[in-house]
Amino acid sequence: MEIIFEQVKDKNKIPALLDLCRAAGRASNGSSWNDEYPNSEILSRDIDVGQLFEIYADGECAGIICMGEEEEELVGLPWQHPAHHASEFSRFCLAADKQGKGLARPALEAAFSHARARGYDAAHILVTTCHEPVSYTHLRAHETCAD
Repeated sequence: MEIIFEQVKDKNKIPALLDLCRAAGRASNGSSWNDEYPNSEILSRDIDVGQLFEIYADGECAGIICMGEEEEELVGLPWQHPAHHASEFSRFCLAADKQGKGLARPALEAAFSHARARGYDAAHILVTTCHEPVSYTHLRAHETCAD
């Protein structure tokens, strides 16, 4: 399965991406996503800073992920290490029809590779702890981008 990331630059895509996120949240057991989060303002900011990506699996849009610099308010948390240049992954979402098909882990591994190619040597993944399927996938994925 080929997984690629395409940076979202067109804000006209926001309504369709929000539909994808909300349907994914409804389909996913334990998701905290709803009609208020994420919202158009959040995705618009992610686009403005160049951190929102569509995930394509075998040429088909399979979800989204926000990848980039760590948010300023999160700097200094206990998991950070001064030797690492870490990317932050957030708003990871797989479309409802892509969930439960073994795509999450390969998508995260591809995200680590993408981050490594952009000069990061670690990644921090933000996930709601009550969302057990996603938390488990994140725990099983690599903790850093380093080989």
